Amino acid sequence: MLPDVQKLLDLQEIDREILDLKSQLARYPVVWEETKKRMAQRKADHEAARKRLEDNLDQRRRKEQRIKNWLTDLQRSQTRLSLSKTEKEYQAANKELEKIREKLQKEEEDVNLLVEEASRREEEEVEERGKLEEFKEFYLSERQRIRSQFNEKKARVAELDRERAARAERVPDDLRHLYERVHKMHPGSAVVPVRGASCTGCHYSLLPDVMVTLHRGDELVICPNCGRILAYDEEFVPEEQDAAVS
Repeated sequence: MLPDVQKLLDLQEIDREILDLKSQLARYPVVWEETKKRMAQRKADHEAARKRLEDNLDQRRRKEQRIKNWLTDLQRSQTRLSLSKTEKEYQAANKELEKIREKLQKEEEDVNLLVEEASRREEEEVEERGKLEEFKEFYLSERQRIRSQFNEKKARVAELDRERAARAERVPDDLRHLYERVHKMHPGSAVVPVRGASCTGCHYSLLPDVMVTLHRGDELVICPNCGRILAYDEEFVPEEQDAAVS
């Protein structure tokens, strides 16, 4: 293998780590946005439960006030009934009294239902509040984890960028420019080994004269199909030779 090709492989190893780290860095904002959405949903769920409980209490207060009003009306109607002087006055007062009793009974039944419902609403509010508090702990720890790992990986990328620049200086300009151009088309696989007389980048079968040049190791070989830089894999052992080697 040409020494310069080995230099490119070393450079590519750094590029692969940089690509992997940048891919991870790109996912962190997505993960954080999803976490914030989940937090917003937890808050919305708790607020909805709190609002249902509040509405229940508000309805009860209004109905209990109406019950007080109906009780006042009931007392007045009973007074009018007791003071009736004629049959007509008595019947009218009695009819009014019955209507008030019906309305009063309906309001009291509604209040009883709201009281029963209130216990469920209180349980829902407590449950959702618990979920929110629990998720808050996760939210804070997740924020710290993402921030820490993001900064750590970002610092590692900066370190690798410096190391890459130093290694790139050791590669001849024309070869470095070729590598950079191929790397843009095939990130992380600009230089690939040849195995079984095939380019491992595109699996193109190489002609015998190309293989001879590659084995000779005295000039750069480019895959005629995908344009990748080819490297002779000296450690590759074909499957049919496995038994003999062992």
